This record gives sequence, C-alpha cells and structure tokens, in this order.
Amino acid sequence: MDAPLSLSPLHQNHLQGGAHLAPFAAWILPLSFQGLAQEHLAVRRHCGIFDISHFAQCRIRGPHSESWLHDLLTTNPTCLPVGGGQSSRLRGARDAVAGDLFLYRSGPRAWFLAAPAAETFALLHSHLAPGVSLENAAPNRAALAVQGPHAPAVYQHVAGAHAELPDPNGFTEFYSLRGGICSIARTSLTSEDGFLFFCDADEAPFWWSEFTEHGAQPCGFAALDSLRRETSADPGPRAARPPEPPPDLPP
Repeated sequence: MDAPLSLSPLHQNHLQGGAHLAPFAAWILPLSFQGLAQEHLAVRRHCGIFDISHFAQCRIRGPHSESWLHDLLTTNPTCLPVGGGQSSRLRGARDAVAGDLFLYRSGPRAWFLAAPAAETFALLHSHLAPGVSLENAAPNRAALAVQGPHAPAVYQHVAGAHAELPDPNGFTEFYSLRGGICSIARTSLTSEDGFLFFCDADEAPFWWSEFTEHGAQPCGFAALDSLRRETSADPGPRAARPPEPPPDLPP
C-alpha cells in the first residue's frame, strides 16, 4: 500500500488562497493559484513565493564533518566561510536524489543542508562516519522560496528597514519573536534574486501571510518548473535588467 501523502504546514493557507492542489514529491502541494502565465511573470517582474516544505533539511556537525562532506559531494565545501553556501550534488547519486542540493556553513564545524529530495537524509545517514553527527531537521519544519527582483524589498518590509538579506549564496539564522529558529539562504531556484526561508511549522502560516501581504504572489510548482526550464535551471541571477515597479508594496 502506498504511504499517505503529506500535507504542508501551509495547507489551510493554500485552501483559503484558492490553490489548485496536486500530489508532488509525496506531498499535496499547490500546482498553481492564479495560473501558470501570471505566476511565471510575477517572479520574473516582481516577486513570487513558493511552498517548498517537502525539502529535506539536515544539520551536520562534528570534527570530521568537513572532510566527510568533501568525500560525499561533487563540490569542495572546505572553501566555504561561516555564512557561505554553495549548490552541489551527491557523488554517484541516482534517481530522486541525483539533483541539486544546497549546503551552507552555519559554524566552524556545523552545516545546514537542504535538498528537494526528501530521500537525501536517508542517503546521507547510510554514509555516516565517526566524528560526524547528522540531524533530520525537516520534521515539524516548513520551507518557503521567495523569488524575484523585488524579493529583497519584500524581505525588508517584513523584517524591518534595517534588516538585510545575506549576500548571494549566503546563510544566516535568527530567533523569531515566537522563539523559533529561522534560517535564511540567499539562494535562487529561478535564476532571479531571492531567498529560501526555513522555519518551525507552526510559524509558517504567519511568515507566509507576512510575505504575501507585502508583495509576494503565491505561486505553484507549475510556475517553478517553467521558470527553471526557461533558464536551464541556472542557479545564478539573470542578466541585469530594470525590474518593473512593484504595484502593491506599501511605502
């Protein structure tokens, strides 16, 4: 018997937002809200937000964690400073876990890894070595991707005028007013500017509402797929061009 599909911590938000829901990566997630064309253009011209709560989230620590990751990944994590990140892949991975993953150094011997394939944690765990601890951080967590040329402005409206995102590919964490740990990665899934936002599941509806109320348009996986196909899933920012003025951002 097939395992039941998982519901996002934002499921009620999606129902209230009129989302067209569909199975995706063993979850029930939005395929679209207002339609593919509108959502695609929203990300290219303004700002869109995606529910990516199906992502694997792993915390890796230990005195041998750097060399362990170096052996497992196709890139070199030893060059990352604290707060730095890179896109990588698992050596020899196949099928669902063969795609991109995102690695960030959260401390001298600590790392945060996120990947679209939930099976990533199990594969990492199967290669666990002495001197390395691996925590599955995904349970009771949620993840959002805020993407588009106005993503930094949306973040500032939500977090405060003096708040700044990390540099491109950078990573930072903070405690929310509710006491949860929020992790922010300046990573693009669409070749536009943007960030990934990881938070406790019970805080996800608050953050989704904050980002959407300040200019991020809800988008589904049909748009994310078309955006990545359009640019061959290039993880870097698109060539500079003036974005259209945001129509709904408050002063």
